[in-house]
Amino acid sequence: MSKVRIEAYVSVPPCTGMVFLNRMLDEINERYPDRVEVVIHRGVTPALEEQQFSAMPALVIGGLIRFIGVVPDRETLALALRKCGVIVSL
Repeated sequence: MSKVRIEAYVSVPPCTGMVFLNRMLDEINERYPDRVEVVIHRGVTPALEEQQFSAMPALVIGGLIRFIGVVPDRETLALALRKCGVIVSL
């Protein structure tokens, strides 16, 4: 089974919500290293400019834009991962 790529685009310095998002992504990466690949883009990067997001944070999961401008709660993030074939419990 190939890994599902999770790309997070977050601002620098991070707001409280983005700190929470970073913690959730770290937890997912630690618990499911064989299922996911987590990439975090911090601040204005070439990857951010390429995507042309109008707000942060933004989450791209499995190549699909799932969230822009909001930090998902644990249940919503777990559901998005399940839809991409990653069975997780957060």
